[in-house]
Amino acid sequence: MQGKSARKAYLFAILAVLFWSTSPTAFKLGLRFQDTCQLLTGATLSSFLVLGLLLIPGFRFRKLAAFGWRDIGFSLLMGFLNPIAYYLILFRAYSILPAQVAQPLNMVWPIVLVIISIPCFARKSGGRASEP
Repeated sequence: MQGKSARKAYLFAILAVLFWSTSPTAFKLGLRFQDTCQLLTGATLSSFLVLGLLLIPGFRFRKLAAFGWRDIGFSLLMGFLNPIAYYLILFRAYSILPAQVAQPLNMVWPIVLVIISIPCFARKSGGRASEP
């Protein structure tokens, strides 16, 4: 990366870390006024609305009609596993742990996901799938 694209990449990386690092405070504040299911419902609906609004320009939502019921069912299953199942566990942890303890647990999940995916998908980290 050079010049403008490198600066843009660094800006996005810094913003991601900044926003991700403030999540424990936001979760703790939210859990002070709502229970876990209410907070999760609000977050899920907000995400759904934002993603829906992102599909409106250029009429990209028409592409959704190309998906079959099997694809929709799989998407619903994945939508249950993450964010719903994951965040139910995470919000419960935030409700019983101090934010400074729960945040490192939250930061470790991408690393654990990569490690677990290696044997599940027969891949080396950063590599291509192995031939059967």
